Amino acid sequence: MPKTDRTISIDSLPVNLLVLLSACAYRLVIYLQNRTLFIDESNVARNLCEKGFLQYFSPLDYEQYVPPLFMSLLKVSTLIFGMNSYSLRLVPLIASFLGLFFFFLNARKLELGKWAWCALACMGFTTFFYMYGSEVKQYTFDILLAQMLIWLSLERPAKQLTNKDLGIWAAVGMIAPWFSMPTVFVLAGVGVYYLLGFGYKKITKEHLRYLAVIFSWLFSFVIYYLLVLSQDIGTDYLARTHDGYFLELPPTNWPELKHFLQRMVGIAGTMVGFKGIPLGGLFALIALGLWSFRKRLDLLILFASPAALTILAAGLKQYSLMDRLTLFFLPILWLIALRGAKWIQDQNIRFVDTLVILWMVITVVVNVELKHLKEPFKREQSMAAIQFLAHERPAEELAIIHHGAKPAFRYYTECDDNRAAVASENVYIGTWTDYEQAYSEVLKDYQGDFWLLLTNIPWNRRERLLNALRSRYKMHLQLSDTGCELYKLSQ
Repeated sequence: MPKTDRTISIDSLPVNLLVLLSACAYRLVIYLQNRTLFIDESNVARNLCEKGFLQYFSPLDYEQYVPPLFMSLLKVSTLIFGMNSYSLRLVPLIASFLGLFFFFLNARKLELGKWAWCALACMGFTTFFYMYGSEVKQYTFDILLAQMLIWLSLERPAKQLTNKDLGIWAAVGMIAPWFSMPTVFVLAGVGVYYLLGFGYKKITKEHLRYLAVIFSWLFSFVIYYLLVLSQDIGTDYLARTHDGYFLELPPTNWPELKHFLQRMVGIAGTMVGFKGIPLGGLFALIALGLWSFRKRLDLLILFASPAALTILAAGLKQYSLMDRLTLFFLPILWLIALRGAKWIQDQNIRFVDTLVILWMVITVVVNVELKHLKEPFKREQSMAAIQFLAHERPAEELAIIHHGAKPAFRYYTECDDNRAAVASENVYIGTWTDYEQAYSEVLKDYQGDFWLLLTNIPWNRRERLLNALRSRYKMHLQLSDTGCELYKLSQ
């Protein structure tokens, strides 16, 4: 390694560690703020409450799609620490810490220490990343396993593999998709990386032994597909929810090309925001990073495959490019971009190298936010309203629960260790049809005051509903918090 690179790496180590530890501390602060579970988190928690370990190896209820072994980790956490938001979010929080740490190790392995602070800051202090750092979903675990697979590949290159390493890879590759489905895209790149690493000119026994490892991965994934994925893929819910996140490949007209470009910009925007300078610089650095791998086809495939195969799967309508589902490969794109920065430095063009550092400073400044050190991070704060309905509402008064509030209401009244006891005989869980009709059928024979809990509702639809109710009832806003409103209505 050149002396200059060693000096840069040593000098940058304290800075990178400071950013890494600060990012972990910030996520811990947000975790301790104990925000209310939002709709998907509540539905995952209900599955944990109502099902046992073996049932996680079949499709979950309430339109949830979570790998079975990840669900099992969450279940163990709740069995040890109780059914509460802290225990539910503990595994994702730890995974988010470790994901940042393995990213740092991979950056060091690739001699990218001088620039790693920028990526660590953007992943540590921007909403899209820290939000999932303490959310009851698998997305931080996706990042962790993707980074661990990259690290293991770099740590044990093809020429150094032993029989023990082959056994480790067989076990890791067979288990990983049961914790994180997107790891199949990373494993595809890992497999080709090793096959190329054994040599190009002829098939050797090393190729055949690693092919046996790859077939073990395929066998495990087929079982996972038959047990879980085949029953999830193609459901009406997934089709409705993810339709706008598939691609037409190759795009054959302007609308298809426009949609493709919008999705690519959307992916990059989750990394550096949507302002011109950060976006343009990121695309340029990723292109240069890929170019820098031109003499190492194995590394090019290892780093490019996760994103490329995900995009291909979206074109085949088998995987959605919804932002949170692409989270696993964003740190890998960061490694490619940092590799592009290193390539620029290696050209010894000081002015251009300075521009890269300036771009990184601008990108961090416009993206990093620390506001939740002062104000709590919130998404859908329904807990106080549910507690009010349980303890302050007169028992004879009807409570109507908007269908978007149903998951949180069910969790906090039936599953949580500190569940609120709400008299079920005077509670009506609304449906989509009820909501569209402004609950007219529910209320046509009802006399007296009643309550309406609203969450997870678009502003225009909320206004239409409230206007319809105001024409018939007097309305008083009892409680209001982020994403949640509780109204009392009377004749």
